[in-house]
Amino acid sequence: MVKHPAQSGAIQHQALTEHNQSLSEQNQELARKLMEAQADLLMLTRSAWWLVWSADVSEYTPGHAGIWDFRPDYAESALTWLNIGEGDANDFGSAITRARLPEDNELCDANCHRALYGGLPGYSQEFRVRLKTGEIRWISETVNIQHLSPTNWRLTGIGIDITENKRNQEELEEIRREIMLQNAELQDIQAELEAQNDELARANTRLENLATTDGLTGLKNHRAFQEALEHEWRGAQRHGAPLSLVFLDIDCFKQYNDTYGHPAGDEVLKQVGALLQAGARDIDCVARYGGEEFVVVAPQTDEDGAIALAERFRQRIASAAFPHRDVTASFGVATLRAPIGDIKTLIQRADSALYTAKAQGRNAVVFAGGTK
Repeated sequence: MVKHPAQSGAIQHQALTEHNQSLSEQNQELARKLMEAQADLLMLTRSAWWLVWSADVSEYTPGHAGIWDFRPDYAESALTWLNIGEGDANDFGSAITRARLPEDNELCDANCHRALYGGLPGYSQEFRVRLKTGEIRWISETVNIQHLSPTNWRLTGIGIDITENKRNQEELEEIRREIMLQNAELQDIQAELEAQNDELARANTRLENLATTDGLTGLKNHRAFQEALEHEWRGAQRHGAPLSLVFLDIDCFKQYNDTYGHPAGDEVLKQVGALLQAGARDIDCVARYGGEEFVVVAPQTDEDGAIALAERFRQRIASAAFPHRDVTASFGVATLRAPIGDIKTLIQRADSALYTAKAQGRNAVVFAGGTK
């Protein structure tokens, strides 16, 4: 069937009409959604958290505020929220300027000028406003810039009330400062405690030295000698090493004291102690046994080594220069080899050898036989 041209044109017209109607309905739906979005945005701007503004700006130069043509949509709600204007959108710019703190105005003007003439797409800043109630609020503002010409711009700004955030930051900063102060105090206390601990350790060391050191000669005292001998005896028993003991007594010391006095005798004791200490090995323990008697604990030392050590001591003393007259000493040496022998026997035999040396004419070294 062949359609008449008029009939075909009517069908096309109807199709176009229906398409146009569909587009119109779509536009109406988009317009409705846009109005809803604007209403939502207005509702947001009327809240205590947001303010939105837009303006066309021209002739803005340093020292000249320029011309700000504010759009009334959101400026009115911002003024209402700020409670700094009468709701006149045209007063928005001057109202904001009046509300901002003077020192913040200078910063905001500088930011704006730098962005406009620097070709920037926008800028962000924070500033304070004083409401009519006297309350000061912090605003964080983001401004987008559309550059229309070298001297004409379109600006859109969104400001957020960040007062509570600022207060929280200030509180956190105050807490941080307090923590830093407390940490500094704790560090001072820690340093003081460490200093006190160091002093206590030094005092304990001094006390230990007093408890184990002979006050006159600076050598180990009788107590320290007993402890050292016990320690070395246990080591000798454990490792099967020889342990030797050297006793010495200053010859005719009572006569020296009676002739030259006790202070002179004390000097002899100190000098003999120094000679023994200087001639001893690192492993040896030199001690004042009592009176004019001294003792040397010689670990890991057999009979020959102990006799040689005692002979070196004897020669040092005999060849040294003492006040008033020469001084000599008699030596008794004893050695034990693990696991035979005990401490008491070692001391008795070394002491017995010492008295033998004195009986044989003094200034001699006698080894106690039978202690091997």
